[in-house]
Amino acid sequence: MIGGKSLNSLVLYILVVLYSCPLRFCTSRDNITSNLVIKDPETIVSKGQNFKLGFFSPVNNSRRYVGIWYNHNVSEPTLVWVANRDKALNDSSGTVMINEDGNIVVMNGDKEILWSSNVKNTKMNTSAQLLDSGNLVLRESSSGHIIWETFKYPFDSLLTRMKLSHSINVVEKATTSCGNGTCGPFGICNSDNSPICSCLKGFDPLNQGQWEAGNWTSGCVRRTQLDCERNNGTSSGSIKDRFLKLETIKVPDYGDRQPGNESECEGLCLKNCTCIAYAHDVGIGCLFWTGSLINIQKFSAGSDLFIRLENSEFGHKKDFKLVIIIMVITALIAISIIIFFSWKWMAKPRGITISSEHGEGRPSDSVDVSLGDDMSNVSIEELPLFKFEMLVNATDNFHDGNKLGKGGFGPVYKGQLANGREIAIKRLSRTSTQGTKEFMNEVALISKLQHRNLVRLLGCCVEKGEKMLVYEYMPNKSLDAHLFDQSQEILDWKLRFSIIEGIARGLLYLHRDSRLRIVHRDLKPSNILLDNDWNPKISDFGMARIFGGNQDHASTVRVVGT
Repeated sequence: MIGGKSLNSLVLYILVVLYSCPLRFCTSRDNITSNLVIKDPETIVSKGQNFKLGFFSPVNNSRRYVGIWYNHNVSEPTLVWVANRDKALNDSSGTVMINEDGNIVVMNGDKEILWSSNVKNTKMNTSAQLLDSGNLVLRESSSGHIIWETFKYPFDSLLTRMKLSHSINVVEKATTSCGNGTCGPFGICNSDNSPICSCLKGFDPLNQGQWEAGNWTSGCVRRTQLDCERNNGTSSGSIKDRFLKLETIKVPDYGDRQPGNESECEGLCLKNCTCIAYAHDVGIGCLFWTGSLINIQKFSAGSDLFIRLENSEFGHKKDFKLVIIIMVITALIAISIIIFFSWKWMAKPRGITISSEHGEGRPSDSVDVSLGDDMSNVSIEELPLFKFEMLVNATDNFHDGNKLGKGGFGPVYKGQLANGREIAIKRLSRTSTQGTKEFMNEVALISKLQHRNLVRLLGCCVEKGEKMLVYEYMPNKSLDAHLFDQSQEILDWKLRFSIIEGIARGLLYLHRDSRLRIVHRDLKPSNILLDNDWNPKISDFGMARIFGGNQDHASTVRVVGT
């Protein structure tokens, strides 16, 4: 039994406790442990009642965030820190708790972690506490050592006891703050930018001097009057106003609410000339604004806001990214066309002009090629010019296995072009007893002669110190290979007579029927080539001599021939 004095003392103690600690304060707490979690819409309050931590939704937004704010009785909390700013909750199923790894986490109803204090290698017994300074700290329970705190990861507020010891960026961010009305009417605030304020598209600063000085409170004014305003507020179907979409925005204050889906919101706002912006929220419907737009902020997560602008504002300034893309594409097309036509021009057979001391060039359809200072020059009409690399590839780098023979001019090689055509290449030897004069003489003569019993010159190569002639390939080689080889029995008298007849026709053409009267001066079996049908063709015109039309003899002091 308790004595009367003791009972009175106990009752007095209970009364003192009740009067000194109201029930709503005694039941509140300031910590989170492995056994004590916060479920939406629960909160915790710091010991001195200065700050509160819990779930909240921005004005005109149904998404849920976890944050710390001043514990004042106001409709919109003044936030000092936000946890899941990049991953909002879509409903009220959120939980704040100590995870099994010792970190503070924010989870949705599906147990997905939307935010974590992310302390590595904790694996210890921890608890979190909201201090009167506004700092949420994570402690190791046995030692009380702080292993993580919100003051080291500031949001956009500089609190009294916050230590700015990490970097100047922390100071700048704690001071880069988007408070109510910081950027004035029609200004938008982004704490990640510098400066933090800018005018909405279609608006310019009201006072440029103040704006440049960092005082943005005067805000911005519309650059182009709305079309409906020019039409005295009428809402005809011809109004040329459109809406600019701003994504992830903290929408302005004081919006008017009205049920409707997103497409209905645009139509309703467009019909009302006083409506200058609208937004849509799944839980609320349409939100409309008239007058000035105040306190627009750019968030990493937020609503879409649609600003009404006159139609010309959407084409007022060129889209430089689009211009650059168009310019790059145009340049690529132009370069491709140039490369294509350059390739076509290089691949096309064309003549070369080498100016003659007798003045017989044709520069209108030719290119100049230098053949050395010691050479006489002649005119070559429509003679293809082969690249050196092309002939190297055709002969496998002039491999000995492709050598057909060798004369005074130099070795002759068999080759095959990329299109499969077989050719014979006569390469001027650096030690040749003949020289560049014979080379040019042969080029000049054969390029102007066309007869079935004369070898056909396909082109020449004058490059990198090389001088080469490219002929049609004669698969049955030269006549001497068959006349002086006792093992050859293919030349019967009928075939021999056909070869003699062909040689005679070729000589008749040279001496009488061609437009140039030519004496070969080196006619021998090795210079008679045989094609696949054993038709003879006269070759090697290096020693040939041109006679005038009325000339029947000539004298020379040079010994030629065999």
